Amino acid sequence: MIISPNENGWSFDESNSWKLVHDGINIIIFEQTDKSISTQNILFVGTQGECDAEIARLGLVLYSAEPDDEFLGEGSSSDVEIEDFNQVASDQGS
Repeated sequence: MIISPNENGWSFDESNSWKLVHDGINIIIFEQTDKSISTQNILFVGTQGECDAEIARLGLVLYSAEPDDEFLGEGSSSDVEIEDFNQVASDQGS
């Protein structure tokens, strides 16, 4: 079920359910956790199957922060470290 945002635009959940946070295109967080979560993106909470169905229904994709070697050009290197998408999303919310 979608958790409606409060009057300040924040959705909040502290259950032990699967949590899916997305922006309508990209999956930002998808995990089962007993940690509370608050977001200004779309928050969907349910079973893993319900979250999987929502991902399929909306055609969501997992955000990837991998550098594009073609974009960097030959001989270039990247200082980008690939991290778990949950950690990246958590850091972006700070």
